[in-house]
Amino acid sequence: MLGWRAEEAMGRPLPTVAADHQAEFKHFRQQIRKGMTLDGVEVRRQRRDGTPIDYSIYASPLHDEQDRISGNIAVLVDITERKRTEAQLSEQLHFFQQLLDSIPVPVYYKDREGIYLGCNAAFEVYAGLPRKDIVGRAVHEVAPKAFADKHHEADLALLRHPGMQTYEINGVYKDGKSHDVIFHKATFVDINGDVAGTVGALMDVTELKQAEQELR
Repeated sequence: MLGWRAEEAMGRPLPTVAADHQAEFKHFRQQIRKGMTLDGVEVRRQRRDGTPIDYSIYASPLHDEQDRISGNIAVLVDITERKRTEAQLSEQLHFFQQLLDSIPVPVYYKDREGIYLGCNAAFEVYAGLPRKDIVGRAVHEVAPKAFADKHHEADLALLRHPGMQTYEINGVYKDGKSHDVIFHKATFVDINGDVAGTVGALMDVTELKQAEQELR
């Protein structure tokens, strides 16, 4: 895994086999000498040829007949591919969030239990809350009860009959003004084709309705 043959590594101190980050290895050895264990500590190192490698360290102290710590035993698990996949996924999620934030209308998505999984910047403005105070919460923790009840009932109906849903709600919102808002919702599925939650987009038609009324 590190690029050393067994006969080359035998008899050599660990810092020689894994020359980079010697200070951190020294810290690990000190922990083990105190009787502590390393339970999946993730590190990034270099193989013998200089290529990077990520691995998890599981290590425990070894005791002699007098129960004194005489050494340690360790298992290294190569997690390079997993870390590469995580980095790619992180980049994809970052792009996805940027894409959502570029949409000028409020957009959100929830799981089957009605818990917000994410939203865009326009939805933060609409809700009057930062994203960190929306994600992980239900609609009753984000919206006034009168609106939350209606949204929750609509969500349940949509989950019972997956597909698309449109409805309009009028009421006083965070800014203290009355708004007419049209909700467009749809269910989405997981990789197995099972309904995993709902996604919604809102359209504030207050000004449009006011203009229509003035025209009348």
